[in-house]
Amino acid sequence: MRKEFDIPHWFSAKANDLLENILPYDMAMTYQLKGCNFHKGGQIDGCVFCYVDDESNSGNPDKGVYLSVENIVDSFQKMQKGRGTKVIRTTGGEPFLVPEHMLALYRELENRNVKPILAQIDTNLSTGRLIEHLEKEGIVEKNILGKIAEYDPKLLVAFKGTSDESIRQNIQAVCSVEEQTYTLKKIVEAGLDIYPYIYNPDPKTLESFMGKLQETFPNILPRIHIGLLKVYTPTKQRITLLAQKYDVDPVQLIASYESAWKSNYEESCKIMDTLCLKQEGVHYKEIPRVETERVKVKV
Repeated sequence: MRKEFDIPHWFSAKANDLLENILPYDMAMTYQLKGCNFHKGGQIDGCVFCYVDDESNSGNPDKGVYLSVENIVDSFQKMQKGRGTKVIRTTGGEPFLVPEHMLALYRELENRNVKPILAQIDTNLSTGRLIEHLEKEGIVEKNILGKIAEYDPKLLVAFKGTSDESIRQNIQAVCSVEEQTYTLKKIVEAGLDIYPYIYNPDPKTLESFMGKLQETFPNILPRIHIGLLKVYTPTKQRITLLAQKYDVDPVQLIASYESAWKSNYEESCKIMDTLCLKQEGVHYKEIPRVETERVKVKV
């Protein structure tokens, strides 16, 4: 896990603790908000590489269990008492389809004086304009991202490619580099602390993508990691159904995806290393992300 994600180290940006006490931060209480806006409700929709099953991503209200904010905090307090859990992670689906949920959660934790606490949120960077619409229509509170930022959650933000074409191929839906960058700008301007990943980047467009991104976020390079993809059970099921749709051998198709993901990952890591050496004078991932400054928008 530590080779793939540096999430357990995020605590040092929030809590004054020792590295040997990292385990409680590595064992987060993770719960899922059903429904992803990249998913149309079918069995092969959304990100091909997603580790979440399609039923959960579909957002079907007839499936799963409804948990109130109070239920979630009750569960967290039980884990905190029994296992020393210190991290609560909101994932999906796409949590920022319902930003009011996170704000209600953090207010409930605050009202109960639950601490020490490190909060994490996952996002696919596609809801910037939706949140603006929800605020304009009075569906959510004004400046809701800023109010969430007051609780200093750490955001795992996911770029789904490095060009419009690669994004569409990866997510099997409509999104763009511009939309993802726009959403990230809103998140950063609100004061939220981000830990970006790029999933299945196209090595041919990675360097130009980074250059464009740095025009808006000049100090983002040390914070970005390339996401390592694996074929989890839902991923395998999804690719198998894709193989049936196109009448190809599922074993070969799975192997093809795995090979492409691995190649893109390895080549992209080399490109990132070159960029980091050239611009920062250090190797890619040499400096833990929590020791780098928060990402800022160019003034």
